[in-house]
Amino acid sequence: MFLQFLPTAAMTLVIISVTNIDGIIGVLIYGSVYVAFYCLFAYRFAMNAYEKNIVKGVLGKFSHKI
Repeated sequence: MFLQFLPTAAMTLVIISVTNIDGIIGVLIYGSVYVAFYCLFAYRFAMNAYEKNIVKGVLGKFSHKI
């Protein structure tokens, strides 16, 4: 069960090791990039088909409102 989270954990370690955060703008930029990559990696490697369908349904409803 833990192995499905290994790619997201590895991505976290890589991002932490290559960044140098200074100030609130750095935290906001780093946080935004981290969340985006984490969501992509979690969707790709950690979610099963049922969970992916939930995400697709929510994003589909959100995109129709725009």
